[in-house]
Amino acid sequence: MFGILSVVMVSCQEVNDLIIYPQPGQNDQLVIDTAKYPTVAAQVKNVLIEDYTGDRCDNCPNAQKQSIAIENANPGRISVIGIHCTSLAAPYAGKPDYRTTNGTNLVSYLIGIPGSLPQGDIDRKIHPFTTPPSVQLPYALWPFYVDSELSIVPKAAIAFNNKSYDAGSKTLSMDITTTFQQASTDTFYVSAAVIESGFRGIQELPGSYDSSFAFEHVLRKLMLPYNGLHIANAPTAGSTYSVKFQTILDPSWVPDSCKVVAFVHHRSPGNNVVEQVQETTVK
Repeated sequence: MFGILSVVMVSCQEVNDLIIYPQPGQNDQLVIDTAKYPTVAAQVKNVLIEDYTGDRCDNCPNAQKQSIAIENANPGRISVIGIHCTSLAAPYAGKPDYRTTNGTNLVSYLIGIPGSLPQGDIDRKIHPFTTPPSVQLPYALWPFYVDSELSIVPKAAIAFNNKSYDAGSKTLSMDITTTFQQASTDTFYVSAAVIESGFRGIQELPGSYDSSFAFEHVLRKLMLPYNGLHIANAPTAGSTYSVKFQTILDPSWVPDSCKVVAFVHHRSPGNNVVEQVQETTVK
């Protein structure tokens, strides 16, 4: 075991700034990588949509349709994570639970427990017109806010190095490398998630149920720390940081339908804004 000195981890439960991480190679745990990688070239801004959803929410399929439409309108620029949460995502009898502990913790950290679904956020930005100001946005407004984010010059660029997938053990590993495109006085974190699309299950609809609904962008795993691994304080332009990522896919997941979504973001009260996001296939 070794220790990594981090800034104060801001949440209502965390008070220590010394976090101990497992040795590199530990599954489902982002770990600082001390290897040196080439700097990542400048990138255009990509946008993260987090869709808080549930299979017992009859309006949630419309939010999923909206996210797909936004993806199709902006090829390669949009990453979506569908986070099943609350009792509106409770599993049907004999069916799998799409909720995850880390996903539930993340939603609670970002917005508390939502009183209704669907909800969502665009790059985790707070929108002052809501009462109280919140990152939560109804899906009808997602396209407008996505368009405004796409024009931003990102502070960071992300690349994936040394990606490896072993079909026998279903183990995926890689390095997620971040290069800062400009100097900043801020503190930055990296998060990563495994999502799966295209599998079928029961979904409530208005007045009925679809027993073969095609779910998209579903969060399968969110790497620890669920609210981001600290990578940099006040980075200089061109500074590069990397973290190790390793996980084992569940046997029920289809590797060809899974992706890893990685993003660089802030993490403090009132500012969890995502600076850049990239995704890659498992295979």
